[in-house]
Amino acid sequence: MYRIRVGLIAAALILVATGFFHYSVTTDLKAAAMQEVDEKVSRAQWVYQRISRLVSFEMANLAAEKGRMPGVVAVYDKTEETALRQAAFEQCEVLNAALEKERRRADILALLDSQGKIIARNLNPNADVGEDLRTKYPAVAQALKGIPVKDVWTWRDVGVHLVAIAPVFRPDGTIVGAILMAWVVSAKTAQENRDLLGVDIA
Repeated sequence: MYRIRVGLIAAALILVATGFFHYSVTTDLKAAAMQEVDEKVSRAQWVYQRISRLVSFEMANLAAEKGRMPGVVAVYDKTEETALRQAAFEQCEVLNAALEKERRRADILALLDSQGKIIARNLNPNADVGEDLRTKYPAVAQALKGIPVKDVWTWRDVGVHLVAIAPVFRPDGTIVGAILMAWVVSAKTAQENRDLLGVDIA
């Protein structure tokens, strides 16, 4: 009987020790796994922030570059409304055709007047004419002060857009309006970011 009791006690001790060991190992593995996930997410966020800054800089510079083009500046020499609108539309189409060759075609490309209202945009010379964007989007007001900017907008019901806006200057330095370029943030774009970073970044 004594041997049986000793055996049972030993078995119980082994069971307890095994359980404790399993708990300790499992806890350590879970902690290590969580730490690895946290580090991976943190690194992805760090990379994403820097990529976003580079993209923002590139987009703002692109808009500024297009806004300095002689054809764009010349649009604002038109004084008659219909001629101004037609010239703005034609210039938007010319610019977007060039962007398409570079595989950077904008979904929205518009010229704004000095009040932040749309003169004309790509695709349709009559679409959104006169819409006041300065009152809706602070980035437009900033661009009209002379600072190229990048922003993220929800454009009506067609989804989220990455937007670049830059001032248009006359040769004497007068700001006469702004150029707006926008690209839809598609599911494909989100997937490309996920593939690049390895995680979803909200």
